[in-house]
Amino acid sequence: MKFSINASVFASVLKQCARVASRKGGTAETHVLIGVEANELTLIAQNGSQQIIRRVRTSSLVVEAQGHICAAAQKMEQIVSAMPGDRDVKVSLSDEKLVITCARSRFSLATMNVDSFPLIKVSTPVAEFKVNAANLRDSGKSVAVCCAREDVRQYLNGMLLDVREGTLYLAASDGHRMGVCRIEGVTGSDSQAIIPVASVDDFLTFTTESEACIRLYPNLAVVVSDAGEFYTKLLEGKYPDYQRLLKKPSSPSTLKANRPALLASAQRVALMADQRSFGIKFNLGREITLTTAASDIEGNAASEVIEGQYIGSDMEVGFSARYLTDILKTVTAEEVEIVFDGATGGTHLSPTDCAQQSFVLMPMRI
Repeated sequence: MKFSINASVFASVLKQCARVASRKGGTAETHVLIGVEANELTLIAQNGSQQIIRRVRTSSLVVEAQGHICAAAQKMEQIVSAMPGDRDVKVSLSDEKLVITCARSRFSLATMNVDSFPLIKVSTPVAEFKVNAANLRDSGKSVAVCCAREDVRQYLNGMLLDVREGTLYLAASDGHRMGVCRIEGVTGSDSQAIIPVASVDDFLTFTTESEACIRLYPNLAVVVSDAGEFYTKLLEGKYPDYQRLLKKPSSPSTLKANRPALLASAQRVALMADQRSFGIKFNLGREITLTTAASDIEGNAASEVIEGQYIGSDMEVGFSARYLTDILKTVTAEEVEIVFDGATGGTHLSPTDCAQQSFVLMPMRI
């Protein structure tokens, strides 16, 4: 094996692979499998739950000798990232060591036999669909904030992909809040899968092409592109009926408010909220006020009158400021509509200019 490639290009690909590779020392999964042939460089990394394959075709790649070898992913990424980005890096195999040189720098890395590298293999997919990649990325990131992280209900520790009649629904919930986005114009078969929260970011951003092709297997989801593939194991379990939770109350009370202003007000009031619950409450009536749910043990409290259009009966509704502000941050619209179902029912929050995006936030007891 012997090749050279631009340091910046090589570092970018290695960074993706090193993020996936396991960090548990002493295992084969801490390595990256490097293969070079003709005019293509291939890098593969995995950690038992995820696998990434990156193929690089660039004018800066010069192949002198083909071959395959494994080296420590993290260490190799650190070395190449430290090189001047405008220089070429030369990589070669010598006496079972991977030699990396750039200008006057020379590094020698231990290697592992290619046959020892554990690959995730797939057979025939059970479903496949294609979706606009930018819509998948933006919509997925907006609801991913609602994913649970360590819930005993394993199916909540991820994001649901639900394809129905040409529409992809993305849903995430931690039991306290839920986010759902709808993407139209999806081609492929109806299907469902739950992507683990640890894989969501890479899954959403893997492809840079205009369209993302997603293949589903019995226990895997794969994003396929010309630049490679990203594999992730799926979570088991039946996801809750999110469509039922999206139904708004028959006699709602509605508040329309400027999103940036509401976010700023909630953040200011939350400065004086109890540090355990971060509870704040809406006092809704002729005047709309945000207050701390209760004074803390030192007697600290805060209140702020906010601008907005409220239609409904007078009421007080409490929320976790953390959950509320997380949702307001991920919404990009200037105005939001908040539909209250009393002080205990699920509260619906959505941007006024985007019917495809909805959130449900459960109130707190005041």
